[in-house]
Amino acid sequence: MANCPLVSIICPLYNKKNYVQETIDSVINQTYTNWEMIIVDDGSTDGSYELVEEIYKSNDGIKLYHRSDFKQNKGGSVCRNVGIELAKGEFILFLDADDLLIKECLANRIDLQAHFPGQDMYIFPETYFKENIDNVVKRRGWNWLDRLLYKCSTEKKAYFLRRFLKYYLPFQTTCVLWSVQTLKMIDGFDETFQRLQDPEIHTKALLQETVKIKDFLFSQPADAYIRLDEQRHIHSMGTLKEKYLAHIESSEKFVSKFKAALQENKKSLVKYLSVHLMMAETSINNVLISSESCDATFYLSLREDVSKFRKAQNLCLSRLAQRVISLHGYLVRHNILRRIKLPALLNLILIYFGKFIK
Repeated sequence: MANCPLVSIICPLYNKKNYVQETIDSVINQTYTNWEMIIVDDGSTDGSYELVEEIYKSNDGIKLYHRSDFKQNKGGSVCRNVGIELAKGEFILFLDADDLLIKECLANRIDLQAHFPGQDMYIFPETYFKENIDNVVKRRGWNWLDRLLYKCSTEKKAYFLRRFLKYYLPFQTTCVLWSVQTLKMIDGFDETFQRLQDPEIHTKALLQETVKIKDFLFSQPADAYIRLDEQRHIHSMGTLKEKYLAHIESSEKFVSKFKAALQENKKSLVKYLSVHLMMAETSINNVLISSESCDATFYLSLREDVSKFRKAQNLCLSRLAQRVISLHGYLVRHNILRRIKLPALLNLILIYFGKFIK
């Protein structure tokens, strides 16, 4: 391969001792050899750091750092930003410490980059798995109607932007091969986000007029495996209440941040932020199914906070949307139609047909 740029693979690490060796080995086994793997440990307490240090200390391509040597604030986004600062590569790929790359991943991505030079983001498909890569799960986030709308869209960048604004994510962090200059131009990840780091950085990039993208979501096979095992977040998610509180706080931060950005020259897209909040509300409805009565009070209060925030932001839903959300809440409280993925149904009814704003 004539074009062999250095690729920096940035991997935040926090308590992933059971997975990280397999993740690193998937990088070492790449058929493309001009890479560096920057692992930034976020203060692991389960022996993850020591495991990597011991097994890979003789591998010059593996670079292991303590996040605290660079920044005091914690978080995956902080670790990724440290990695961006340390990266020497022309391109960057982000890889979580429990996910995997197929052995041809880097070779295929660099080959396609060479065929389509000058882009800032190259977007590739992923697949999901449980326990091991033989247990592949159906690709998430894309149904037949999504694919049809994708194929019919003449401007993919605008299509992806609308989906991220709605928190209906078309791709995740590992899917993108970034130009390092682009990541530095947009100042990397927003370290104030506890959740929604993926939508934040992708939305921020897609809003930049100068950022050019090339996607291969349906023209190439998946080249990354994303783990879905329930235990993967056991050390980092906190309690369920903490998870939902952080998610709602980040959702409101996301809406505030991008509403201000959209007001400048893309006012027509502000309406999609209503959908983002709607999805947060229906997510709270779902957790009410299994909540104890004392916890239900917490989640109902959280949902009311979202409603108040929506009104303060002047992002009001249509009567149809309000009624469907109310019906959704009633159904889950009375344990009716539990197996129906109502957020997806709401998305179909209210988003595709545009009946979500006044």
